[in-house]
Amino acid sequence: MLLARVRRALRQAADPARAPAMQAYMKSALPYHGVAAAPLREVCRETFAGAAFGSAAQWRAQVLELWQSARFREERYAALYLAGDRRARAFQTPAAMSLYFEPVPTSAAHPR
Repeated sequence: MLLARVRRALRQAADPARAPAMQAYMKSALPYHGVAAAPLREVCRETFAGAAFGSAAQWRAQVLELWQSARFREERYAALYLAGDRRARAFQTPAAMSLYFEPVPTSAAHPR
């Protein structure tokens, strides 16, 4: 459900004219919507405002769903914002370290 809201908000904030240059600059295999950093932060702030996490498992599942299902680079950036969300501070413990390691091998700029 959060994934669908993020995707909808990113489509609304998109600047398709900027997207190709952003993708080229970052040498990303994933396409971009063309959402710059400041509007992306605002999209995340607004989209995640109503998010509630009853457990570390729920928070982790939402972060991983955003990351693993990403079709555009900004969706991965949104997953990183959610991983660092202050409302999940109680879950951001050494036990959550594996969550932070997930993006490392899957974020390669070029497919191999």
